[in-house]
Amino acid sequence: MSTKTILVKDLVKKFNLEVNQSIIGERQIIKPTLTRAGLALGGFLNTHDIKGSVIVWSTQEKKFFDTVGFDNIRGEIELIFKNEPALVIMASGMSDKHAEVIKKLANLHNIPYCRTWMNMASLHGSIGSYLLEEFAPSYQIHGTLVVIMGLGVMIMGDSGIGKSEAALELIQKGHQLVTDDAVIVSQIGEKIVGRAPRITKNFLEARGLGFIDIQSVYGYRAIVDYHDIDLVVKLTDFKENNDFDRLGNKNLHYQIYNAKIPLIEIPVKAGRSFASLVEAAANVQILRNQGVDPLDVIRERTVSEPN
Repeated sequence: MSTKTILVKDLVKKFNLEVNQSIIGERQIIKPTLTRAGLALGGFLNTHDIKGSVIVWSTQEKKFFDTVGFDNIRGEIELIFKNEPALVIMASGMSDKHAEVIKKLANLHNIPYCRTWMNMASLHGSIGSYLLEEFAPSYQIHGTLVVIMGLGVMIMGDSGIGKSEAALELIQKGHQLVTDDAVIVSQIGEKIVGRAPRITKNFLEARGLGFIDIQSVYGYRAIVDYHDIDLVVKLTDFKENNDFDRLGNKNLHYQIYNAKIPLIEIPVKAGRSFASLVEAAANVQILRNQGVDPLDVIRERTVSEPN
């Protein structure tokens, strides 16, 4: 079982939830998914599913309360609270009448409680996705992650080769930064997602300038909290790399977990600007994703127009 935890107060702050702050304290979330606790309401309680989880009740639970009779399952609700869920959320489908009683029971057992305008789909898409991302296994890669026209591009290469400087130029062109120098990567479903370490989030280090607060200097639009890694661009020293993929026909990949990310190697000379080359690599990959490969076009021309 994962040892990672999330503080309830951090979740509440991130999603602007209104919760009794005096109850929250240092309470921790230890489960990576939202819990409906439907079986528990029916009398089949698994304490492992309840303790430290975020419980969400909405339209289905309201119908159950109305059908069975709220007073008949009051004991089950109290038993759920006695097993210490981290937080109870009432979604938009819950009636005011039932929500008010549940609120009183939650306060009685010192369980954080809130109501929200969001329905279940919205909760799964926001809070549910956030929990999955935070609890997903992760490790750190030396690189810089930017978003170029919606494509997540991780720039890799030896220290001092110019990854951060390239990222800074790309930001000045209107592209976005996810993280500089260190990428925390996680696998969420079939996607590989990258984000910044908490300490260096929003910062980029450029030689001679030190740390630059990208959000303060270039605005909120210049920053993305996390993004899929769709392409890896590896910068290599032009003098040392004589075996690079000159025609781009080797279908190179960079493996993260069990996923193979398309890889493009670009030989560079120190001291030169190559942000435009990274941008061009992103454009090439976007075309490939659409089924268009420049090399295939040239091959077709060679066959149809040999002269």
